[in-house]
Amino acid sequence: MNKKLLVALLFAVAAVLGLGHDTLAQNAPAAAGAADQPTILQGLKGLLVGLGVALVSLVISLGLAMYAIKLAIASFDTLTKDIDEQAELKKGNMAVGILLAAVIYAIANVISSGVAGLTNAIRPELSWTFVISVVVGLVNLVIGIKIATFAVSLAIKVLDKITVDIDEMKEIQKGNAAVAVVIAGVLIAVSFIIREGVEGISSILSAQNIASVLHVDTYLK
Repeated sequence: MNKKLLVALLFAVAAVLGLGHDTLAQNAPAAAGAADQPTILQGLKGLLVGLGVALVSLVISLGLAMYAIKLAIASFDTLTKDIDEQAELKKGNMAVGILLAAVIYAIANVISSGVAGLTNAIRPELSWTFVISVVVGLVNLVIGIKIATFAVSLAIKVLDKITVDIDEMKEIQKGNAAVAVVIAGVLIAVSFIIREGVEGISSILSAQNIASVLHVDTYLK
């Protein structure tokens, strides 16, 4: 990921966390000594904090989406070492286009659950919930990325073993769209199955479970 983009994301997260912390600190004395009804100013502050969190989540999602595309193209290069995909795409090779699109979709489909877990973990308040959720979200995202790239590679290798009379990569280079569609279907089907497994791992490695193991669940709200 671009270093400038990463730095911008970190500053954005820090700004939102700071705004949320200030809001909570300012609201605490008023809430302790006055009525429970929120004022218009407090409501606006809460709205701004929520909007800031949403914008940070959006920026992170966009950055990870670009990373997923880059990862998919790198995986495609590894799988098709004898094919110059850019040259083939310029020539209008439909088979290469279909296969590349399928690889991008398969990887994005698998890691999307990890991205959702990470962005949902972003909160304006500094707490054990936030820290543990972000760490767990990052771990789940890394797991999703590793499993996605492995699954795509494994699916193509297994298909190659099954279809012993067909050299899939040579057919793709020739522009055989039928072979490309079959491989694309296999990759997409595998991605949905693998995604369920990744979500199962994510549910086990949840913030609540980790907090319970670390005996800090009493701090979670």
